[in-house]
Amino acid sequence: MLEEITVLEKEYQFRKFDALVAFKMGNHLARKAIKENLPIIVDISTPFQTLYHFANIGSTANNERFIERKKNTVFLFWHSTLWVSHKVNHDTEAMHRKYGTNDEEYSILYGGFPIHVKSQGVVAAICVSGLTQEEDHELAMEAIKYYFETKYD
Repeated sequence: MLEEITVLEKEYQFRKFDALVAFKMGNHLARKAIKENLPIIVDISTPFQTLYHFANIGSTANNERFIERKKNTVFLFWHSTLWVSHKVNHDTEAMHRKYGTNDEEYSILYGGFPIHVKSQGVVAAICVSGLTQEEDHELAMEAIKYYFETKYD
């Protein structure tokens, strides 16, 4: 499964990534969240700067905490939280023991996905929180696919 997830992560290589790209991806999910009344938070950040952040009605402070934890996980491993979860066999405690992480700062719940730029590697992460972890992951992927399908690059 790790190999399949790695292929998925590498499938979407951006030529460039900046605040405008983050805005277009994030706004796609924000419009969907408003239209479908999804209680989600969407965050697109580099390791040092938030480029896009949206919290829809119904999202909570707990979702904010999960955004931070998912983001930290993506930036520690340079992989999606889906990949990390499979890497540690869905065992949070195993991750903590092996990698020195903790529950306050890291999460293996799906919904965090790396943004890869060709010839640079991971430069940012998109994270979604508020639904099931599978739905969070699907929404993050939807934003990335939307960007590539609309050929904004």
